[in-house]
Amino acid sequence: MRLDILNICQRNLKRFEQIEGLAAAIKADEPIPLIEIIETEQGFQINNGHHRAVAYVVAGRTELFPYEYIFVHNEPRPEFGPLDLLVQQYQQLYYIKQT
Repeated sequence: MRLDILNICQRNLKRFEQIEGLAAAIKADEPIPLIEIIETEQGFQINNGHHRAVAYVVAGRTELFPYEYIFVHNEPRPEFGPLDLLVQQYQQLYYIKQT
């Protein structure tokens, strides 16, 4: 599953400090919880796992392997755009933290 086709239903990262640890685990091939995805009329929406999805991007990944996500059959929530919006938010917050 390509990460760039995932849509988000969360406007903000609430615990962005988790992302560094998750990205390190991904780079070390350590397991992290599955990302829950819903198939919608518009495409694919992250149901649960926004921080984990951002961590995959931060770790340099462009795709999820089939064993890293699961499809769930929940009602879609309002979408706020592509995953990249949260990636950009993390990058801005991380930059502020480093300065």
